[in-house]
Amino acid sequence: SQKNPQIDAPTEADIYKMGCIAKVKQMHKRKDGVVSLFVEGLHRGEMVALAEDGAFLSATVNRLGSIDDFNSNDEREAYSGYIKDLFKKYASYYPKVGNGLIAHINSIKKVGSLADQVVAGLPINFEKKQEILEILSDSERVEAVAIILSNEINMASIKSDMAAKVKERIDKHQKEYVLREQMGYIKEELGYSKKSSEPEKYEEELKKLKADKVVKEKIQTEIERLKTLSD
Repeated sequence: SQKNPQIDAPTEADIYKMGCIAKVKQMHKRKDGVVSLFVEGLHRGEMVALAEDGAFLSATVNRLGSIDDFNSNDEREAYSGYIKDLFKKYASYYPKVGNGLIAHINSIKKVGSLADQVVAGLPINFEKKQEILEILSDSERVEAVAIILSNEINMASIKSDMAAKVKERIDKHQKEYVLREQMGYIKEELGYSKKSSEPEKYEEELKKLKADKVVKEKIQTEIERLKTLSD
């Protein structure tokens, strides 16, 4: 793939050496001339030569396989289970992931393929996905994907906590507003006048009161609280 998708006429320097050998499953040409391709990734591949073929670029590619470098089957199963647990936790923050994708991830047997499938569906930039693509070691690739998943889970948790706190504050302000409106309506029904409100009376009495500054400040604070309830 291209390092910068915005370049219309890429050269060899603009293309990653390692990519994905894919099979075209469907092609759709829009009215504006743009062609959309639906492809299925098959294997990793490394570009060894690139040539211009008319309006297109043609490459010679060597197929690469991932390296199963786990020390034992138990270690392989442990890595697999850890990634699946992380993905399930990640999906708990994003309902749109869906049970279908979770079931698909859980059904994958090969650990290397599991890491590839998980990272393909994560909302990370293509540079990070390219880094994962270039890791041939299954164990190293799984560890790299686990770090990305953990970071995504941590960010989702922070966002969730923040949203809860914001909602709590909004609910509190709305409740206070409703209470003030209700108190105003009750006072209006009972014939209370805002011009002769109790807080204002207390302030007048406070001015006449002979007391220490600290005492007056405490009284003024309580008056301000009463004003808030009376507004």
